[in-house]
Amino acid sequence: MTFNTEGRIVFDDVPEMYYNLFNEIGLAINKESYLYDTDTGIVLKFKDKYIKASNKPGEDLYAGKTDVVFDPLKNYTLMTSLFGYYIDKEFVDRPDFYIAQFIDDNPEDKHLQRVVVKTREGDIFSEYYYNAYLGYVENIFNLSGTYVYLKNFDIVI
Repeated sequence: MTFNTEGRIVFDDVPEMYYNLFNEIGLAINKESYLYDTDTGIVLKFKDKYIKASNKPGEDLYAGKTDVVFDPLKNYTLMTSLFGYYIDKEFVDRPDFYIAQFIDDNPEDKHLQRVVVKTREGDIFSEYYYNAYLGYVENIFNLSGTYVYLKNFDIVI
């Protein structure tokens, strides 16, 4: 992890980004590679399947029939669900803070999108990305007051 000239955190690789993202949400990975909530000890599920995750470079995960691998590049809906989980968890004491979230297309390049979070205190915008899941990741950090640079992970597929 380094800092760019704007003072934003730049992660060295995707596993490091995931590790910091999970910490921000209050999640960890157990010895069976399942994502769980550190506050409750509950193993997270998505569409009635347990979420397998890794924050180790080069580690391959295999999903059984009751599992799904955390790979937001290939499963955008999983990332939006995790974002909702973060909002529900983080703002339980301030239920009127969060209003809505939506995707906003870049007017100059329709391939680029950003995530907008509407709150009672104002709108929060991610950068524009080819891979919109990065906007959700960025806005989780933005909501916590941690500013990150994720363009190094924004690959065109």
